[in-house]
Amino acid sequence: MNIRPNLPKDFPKIVCLCGSTRFSDAFKEANLRETIAGNIVLSIGCDTKSDKDLMILGELTEEAKEKLDQLHKRKIDLADEILVLNVGGYVGDSTASEIRYAVVNNKEIRYIEPLTNKAQHCSICGWTNNNLLNLGRNNTPKMVCQGCCRRAVEELDSIKSMLLTARS
Repeated sequence: MNIRPNLPKDFPKIVCLCGSTRFSDAFKEANLRETIAGNIVLSIGCDTKSDKDLMILGELTEEAKEKLDQLHKRKIDLADEILVLNVGGYVGDSTASEIRYAVVNNKEIRYIEPLTNKAQHCSICGWTNNNLLNLGRNNTPKMVCQGCCRRAVEELDSIKSMLLTARS
């Protein structure tokens, strides 16, 4: 979903923060930095504890967590880009899923920390995994997870191919 065409030209950029809820300070800092930069910031609903801690305490069920994950993806739908809070290089499963979702929906992606070793990180979601596939072309490596990111790349390649064929 892209709402940008329906907004005035001078409308601020909309940034959705993505990352583990255990990094509440990183969410607060990024929210402040992006707001001062003149961006509209969409963030997590609460930052009291990690999802895992809340589940252990019985305060968050799997069903409720899935609803929160889907709600965050709706925020990504509204955003122009996502800012991944990969503190210490950490990208968990939920964040990786959000990154893949952003890729499939053509959102820009920024990280607060650089991906240090491209051979060990998925070039799409940043997830650290030793079981990556190289889908690069023309001597340009593109290491991706074997799950959703591989499928996302293949789907985007297929769409690009169809568009090029249609233009011919």
